[in-house]
Amino acid sequence: MSNSPRLLLLVLTAVLLFSSMAPRVFAADDSNGGNLTATTNSTTSTASTNQTLDTLQQLSRGVNDTQYAQLLNQLDTQLHDGNNIGAQQTLTQLKAYTDSSQGTKLPASLRDLVQSLSVDSNGLTLDSSLLSQLIGTPGSNGMPMGLNGMDPVRAANDLQSLSSLTQNIDPKTSLSLAQDSNQLQDSILSGLFGGDQSSQSPQLPKPPSVQIGKLGAGGKGPFFPNVSATLPGGPGLSGGGGPPILPIIVVVIAGIAGLLFLNRKRLNLHGRRVTPNSFKAKLKLGKSELGLNLKSPRDLIIYYFRKAVAAMHKRGVPRLDYETHREFSVKCSPRPEAVPISDISVLFEKAMFSGREVTLPEADQAQQDALQVENSSVTTDKEHRQPSRSALARLFRAG
Repeated sequence: MSNSPRLLLLVLTAVLLFSSMAPRVFAADDSNGGNLTATTNSTTSTASTNQTLDTLQQLSRGVNDTQYAQLLNQLDTQLHDGNNIGAQQTLTQLKAYTDSSQGTKLPASLRDLVQSLSVDSNGLTLDSSLLSQLIGTPGSNGMPMGLNGMDPVRAANDLQSLSSLTQNIDPKTSLSLAQDSNQLQDSILSGLFGGDQSSQSPQLPKPPSVQIGKLGAGGKGPFFPNVSATLPGGPGLSGGGGPPILPIIVVVIAGIAGLLFLNRKRLNLHGRRVTPNSFKAKLKLGKSELGLNLKSPRDLIIYYFRKAVAAMHKRGVPRLDYETHREFSVKCSPRPEAVPISDISVLFEKAMFSGREVTLPEADQAQQDALQVENSSVTTDKEHRQPSRSALARLFRAG
């Protein structure tokens, strides 16, 4: 029995040691109600959340709005801290602000993106279908209805940013936004928004400065010897005391290449105008249904557009091989058929390039437009194309 107290003491000592080594457990805190789980590890931010925040920053360039900037910075901090509940509340405030009278001064593309966002346990979530609905379909000048009032160049760049954002979320919406951006850029280059076309086109980044003489310095990379030969009757190329001529030549060539790339469409059209076949009609008459399924509303619109073009060709207004449907519509603007030609061109653009659903009522509208073009007064057309005999007689007498 003398060993019992000693044994009991050993047992108590072991229990105390075990309790001191075990991790402490705290009770759960239910003060933050809701379905969102707040975390504090910044590495839990998803790639889609980071990309969405980056796109918000891109669309916010040039925005001078203190309240909006504060809300956006607060949202960014809360998301990266894992405070999803706070981020949800901030996003609600941001949506209310962009929908207010003050928020209407923000770019329409930015407001549409904010209204399409929500916050869940994984961070920011984008509703691509709502975004596409808010942006809307392009009008006759290529500008989406939801972006009316924006600078065309900025709108085209913002559409490209939104297309990149939705690429891994909804490829169909991403493709549609990219097509809208391309159509808008074509409208800018064709001068539908007025002003200097080349100055309105999205600018390429400037080529980086090239320092050829430094590439071989320090024993890193290949060695480029200095050129110090002087050509008879010409300037000398020197890598010593004079300015670096070769890098300047490289930069100039890169700049010329960039300018040619920016103006490639206008140069291409100019080249086509001087070809021997430039005045051949783009459409072969009598084959409007070639390659089309006339049971499809999309193909029906294309068919009726071809019929309208063929009718104008017979009246001496052909669609030339270098002309787009928009250029052809502009060419027909002084004529009596201008309105139906413009309407059917808009439907043709949607059927050919937008990727959106085409309905049977739209095909019926295209049919009405084509019939209106075909049934236009021949007398009016002849009077439009050539002066009357009495007018010619007056001209000869005046001469």
